[in-house]
Amino acid sequence: MATGTAFIRFMQENDLAEQSRVKGERLRAGLQAIGEKYNVLGEVRGRGLMLGVEIVDRSEPANAIGSHPHGSKIAERIQANAFKNGLIIERGGRHGCVIRVLPPLIVTESEIDSALDILDASVAAAIA
Repeated sequence: MATGTAFIRFMQENDLAEQSRVKGERLRAGLQAIGEKYNVLGEVRGRGLMLGVEIVDRSEPANAIGSHPHGSKIAERIQANAFKNGLIIERGGRHGCVIRVLPPLIVTESEIDSALDILDASVAAAIA
């Protein structure tokens, strides 16, 4: 009980909810910038620091409603490349085609920027 109380006090004193929102906006903007750079990133979804990026295979034609096939193999390569470079990301969603970015609430802006750099390089290597 004391640990939980101490954690809640820490969250309130350090305004972690607001920090999560602000840092999440930075992370989302970075993910969207990577998406504009590479043709395999789809929608960025989530809230605060809990974000996911859909990976699609645009080399295949879109279906009748305009959706491209999932890029689960591409997502797998992105995840492996990121891990080799020191970034742990999860895959989820249907067919494992969503890259999940889940940093801790105490992540720094510098760490977000480093993670985005690694992810950028990992996407580039995955589609090369």
